[in-house]
Amino acid sequence: MRQGMLTVVAVDTTGDLRYSKVYLSVLGAHNAKELLRGLQSASGYLRRELGQALSARYTPELIFKLDDSIEHGAHISKVLQSFEEKSDETNDTSDSR
Repeated sequence: MRQGMLTVVAVDTTGDLRYSKVYLSVLGAHNAKELLRGLQSASGYLRRELGQALSARYTPELIFKLDDSIEHGAHISKVLQSFEEKSDETNDTSDSR
């Protein structure tokens, strides 16, 4: 099983504190959707633990969503870096003339 890194990117909670959307970024995992299914199956346990830690009237139902913004940003960074490297190579060859 290939391990990855799971990051909570953001949490949006409704005004009545009944629901919380938990946005997750998964880097390097073999199957992010399988990881999401695992978290959804453990949501009851996580909700109970959250309820014990909070002193609120309601414990929000946790809704997990995948967020690929970090992975997308890393891809854009790689593309920009490759353009910079090509530009440097072009400038080196034109300077030697």
